Amino acid sequence: MGKSLHHIMIGKFASWKERIYRNFSEFLNGSTMALNGLLTFLSISSIWIGINGFFVTYVSHILLGLTPSTEVCLIVFLVVFSTYSLNKFTDMKEDEINMPERVKFISHRKRIVLLSALSAYSLSILLTFQVNPYAIPIVVIPLITNFIYGLKLIPRIPRLKDIPIMKNVFVALSWASVVVLLPESGNISSSNEFTVVIFYFILVKCFINTVLFDIRDVEGDRAMGVETIPVILRIKKNLDHTSGHQQHSYFPGSIHSRRG
Repeated sequence: MGKSLHHIMIGKFASWKERIYRNFSEFLNGSTMALNGLLTFLSISSIWIGINGFFVTYVSHILLGLTPSTEVCLIVFLVVFSTYSLNKFTDMKEDEINMPERVKFISHRKRIVLLSALSAYSLSILLTFQVNPYAIPIVVIPLITNFIYGLKLIPRIPRLKDIPIMKNVFVALSWASVVVLLPESGNISSSNEFTVVIFYFILVKCFINTVLFDIRDVEGDRAMGVETIPVILRIKKNLDHTSGHQQHSYFPGSIHSRRG
């Protein structure tokens, strides 16, 4: 009788243990899938790169010796989110190879993405007007550089977009200009002696980041005839385990190089 009861208790304990383990495994797998889905959504929707812009601007304030301004950081978030969302429309051919999930996301939400991008940029200009009207030219720098970058100004001379390295330079300049000059524009005191140093630091960091992301996109760029630095150097896509997830990280892996 005692042995029988003992065996019954052991069996029930094993059953409970198995049930708890199975429920925990299902919860863990579900949580992992949900987290991966969230990170993927944030990445392909440009929200994550916008968040990076927010915090890079926050850090820029500190490096410049300024009190971080939430309004300025929010303006940069809106500008970055809008710019990269608009660029997704011009990069769809390359992304069919590099990031098919992004193309699928955009294809089913073109109007929503376009409307959200335009609304974000309009809101960024409105906020800038309220914070510091004289800083509006800084906010439109990414928009202007995008326009000049893809425009053929002189016949028989290729667009800047078609010249190797220029894409990386333009992206880096846009980032450095916005995240450094925008916080500095609100500094009514004497000019900050570290501004040039900080600008150069972020410029170089952003340039390196764009090249790293070009390694991730090398297959699509090569197929479309886009001569990026990795394509010219014939670098193979062998950094998937790092560059493929860099957009989920903080600075310096946060600056994506795609420009339409």
